[in-house]
Amino acid sequence: MERNSNKNQEIKRRFVEREVVYCVSTLVYELGEIEGCMDDIMEIRSQPDYESSVEYADGFHVQYSNHLDGWVWVDKDSHIISDTFNTDVAAYQNCVDENNLDYEYTEAYEHWIVSDYLAKKLEEQGEIVGDLYGLTVWGRCTTGQAILLDGVISNICEEMEILEGQRNEWK
Repeated sequence: MERNSNKNQEIKRRFVEREVVYCVSTLVYELGEIEGCMDDIMEIRSQPDYESSVEYADGFHVQYSNHLDGWVWVDKDSHIISDTFNTDVAAYQNCVDENNLDYEYTEAYEHWIVSDYLAKKLEEQGEIVGDLYGLTVWGRCTTGQAILLDGVISNICEEMEILEGQRNEWK
């Protein structure tokens, strides 16, 4: 399946129009300039990049285990397998925490008000999502292209099975 075919781009455009409400990048920037507001916006400006930390550590990897029916991390040297996790994001975070790995932060370039449904899906994909004065905000870590072309949007639409040829295809 070509996730960016013309038909799938149209489906993803409609999905984005339904779930992404408004760009608030300027608001977040301006709040960052106001003394005392930094704590309010920190949650949506950046987050730890656990996945890169595990990949760079070279002694660990995260994978889905069909046998254990969940995500695990594996110590390549000792062959120790972690407990199972519902998402790869949780497995990466646990691997970093349990093995005291250093990590850097992923920075958001844009900020968008999104629906609660999309926020939940974005969080499952490891995206920056948080509350800003009652607004549900996505800290988008890409810029310069239409949101419908973001890999995370393609992943969510594919999981929902709404792309061309899938069970719940949007017509």
